[in-house]
Amino acid sequence: MRMLTLTFIFAAALITLGTFLTVAETAVASPTATITVNSAGDEADASGGTGSCATAGGACTLRAAIQTAQAQAGLDVINFSGDFTINLGSALPVLSETGLTIDGVGHTIRINAGSGNFNVFQINGEAITLKNLRIYGSGVGWSNIWLQDNAVEVEIANNIIGDDNPGAGGCGSSNSSYGGIYVASGNTDAAKTTAWIYGNTLKCLVGLPGDGISIFGSQYVVVGADPSGNATAVQQNTFRENNTGIAVTNNAQRNQIRNNHILNNIFGIQVNGSGRTSIWANIIENNTNYGVELVGGTAPNYVGCNEFQEDETLARNYIRGNGWAGVYITGASTEFKYVYCNWIGTADDGTTAAPNDYGIYITGDAQFSWIIKNVLSGNNLDGLRIQNSGGSNIAIDNIIGLDHTGMLSLPNGQHGIGIIDDAGENIIGSTFSTATGNIISSNTNYGILISNSPTTTLDLNKIGVAIDGVTPRGNGFDGLHVSNSNGTKIGTLGFAGTQIIANNGESGVYLDNVQETELVTNTLLLNNDSHGLYVFQSQDNYLAPQQVQGNGSAGIRVIGNSSINNLMVPEEIYNNGGLPIELGADGLEPNDPGDADTGPNGMANYPEVTTSHGTVVTGTTTVGTFAIGIYEVTKDPTSPGGGGIYRGSVLIGASGTWSIDLAAYNLQNRPVAFVAYLGAPSGFSLSSSPLSPVTQLGYELYLPAVTKN
Repeated sequence: MRMLTLTFIFAAALITLGTFLTVAETAVASPTATITVNSAGDEADASGGTGSCATAGGACTLRAAIQTAQAQAGLDVINFSGDFTINLGSALPVLSETGLTIDGVGHTIRINAGSGNFNVFQINGEAITLKNLRIYGSGVGWSNIWLQDNAVEVEIANNIIGDDNPGAGGCGSSNSSYGGIYVASGNTDAAKTTAWIYGNTLKCLVGLPGDGISIFGSQYVVVGADPSGNATAVQQNTFRENNTGIAVTNNAQRNQIRNNHILNNIFGIQVNGSGRTSIWANIIENNTNYGVELVGGTAPNYVGCNEFQEDETLARNYIRGNGWAGVYITGASTEFKYVYCNWIGTADDGTTAAPNDYGIYITGDAQFSWIIKNVLSGNNLDGLRIQNSGGSNIAIDNIIGLDHTGMLSLPNGQHGIGIIDDAGENIIGSTFSTATGNIISSNTNYGILISNSPTTTLDLNKIGVAIDGVTPRGNGFDGLHVSNSNGTKIGTLGFAGTQIIANNGESGVYLDNVQETELVTNTLLLNNDSHGLYVFQSQDNYLAPQQVQGNGSAGIRVIGNSSINNLMVPEEIYNNGGLPIELGADGLEPNDPGDADTGPNGMANYPEVTTSHGTVVTGTTTVGTFAIGIYEVTKDPTSPGGGGIYRGSVLIGASGTWSIDLAAYNLQNRPVAFVAYLGAPSGFSLSSSPLSPVTQLGYELYLPAVTKN
């Protein structure tokens, strides 16, 4: 089902991409001439390239070989007779001959610009190939390789770019370069790939901006696969010790970044103001700031499963050990950002922590981010942080705080999800199916924290249990903590699935200074160490969980004088460590005459039974009570562990006296208790009382009212 949904999302993109998805066919035939460089010099060809490759001294330098190849008809391969270090005094001639190949295979060929103010290679033609070279030394504001407007079907393979040493560290010769490869091609033909860049090491590019690869306004670039579509360890690029490993900017479109190892850069991958970038099957680790940054966007961008590859095992990125965030999403844009099927914060095995600070961080008015089916576990702070965002961000079907199996604890060091600082109107879980909530468990602090962020919707999540919905994997504090955030919806009324909040170290749900919260009947609050539901200084809330059972303290507790108009209609509430519904912290308060006292929910009086005859029960309640709720009692609700099962409610008059025939509720000869719902039935303006003492049906009974002096 999830894959069908993704296919639907990506369908339009596939149509527009056309043959870019297939292996591009080159019109270039096999080489017809080979030119062998036999000198490390940098002199030009004596004849300007019109004869055989020869400088005034009779040697064939790389510069002379390029002049010769481009001056004669046919296709050419330039190779080398030995190991050379070529120190350039100026830029090499622009490469424009169709099908030209420069290949250092079998030798160590160093091409050093010596921090000169020029690009080493400039490519402005079709089907040009650079292979097996070490290219470095371009100065500030320049690149080692520059793909110009007419560059198309270029191959850049198996080179070391930015330094003459493929290993870690040792940066020296090119650490002020503008960039390794700068792609500014004007190709717009979807039938032709602009460039395949594979098997390279790009390192030590730490100037301004110091990008390993910069894709500037270009389309159809493939980074990490060859023209046949191979993307194995042989084709993998390595980006290390750069300012930014890969930068995609200036409305660049339809580019693939796949099968790369991006590590120890200041920034891993940045996509800024561009679209249809697909980032997949990469290892992105140990970068100083973020692993991937998505800024704005002119079309959808994809991290993980995407329009080219939907198979999770083939598309998954491993994003770990990054200093700020694994994935950082910022900037206002109405385009979608998909972060789908990645392992963020774990090692390759999916069970060992390899923490980013934050797994995913969404901020800066970012909106329309879809966080789907990721493992967000083992991070130092939150698995997912949404802060000061533009809303409409959705997280579904993620595992947050457990290993990839969804069974073993792999906690994030702070919260599973933190939604803070005016990050409103987001969806955590599903509101359109029954199978795609998140698993948010074993996190160090809160499972979910919502603070100063209105109108979040949460549904079909498993908070505090493993993927099986049974095995306890509680979060350290509350399962869900909502503070100063109005209009939160916990559960929905339209779907058959359930939302479980269980086994957490404090309360299942804690509401702090909130209004107009809706907690509805598909949510279960089970076996939390403290309360099932704790309501503090909050008002005008509708709270109707399906089950409130096994919690260590009261099932529902309401605290604070400003906690008023909280309508509580739990369907099943019993077997908790305290009372089922408790107003205040002093147990069940006796009713007071006229219900004149103040406090949580106005310390509402519970209904008092005066007579019971067969199935007819009469009694009194506070004047102005709107309705009486009826519970079948499982245990005396005035004592710890007591409570019952909701069987319905009956509207009553405003006089404060009532009479109910319970025959229609199939409660003959069963114990019952009642709840008063006080107030006007408009908006969020009703208050619930605690459950009353037990009445046993089927017996003649007269009970005098018990009142507080």
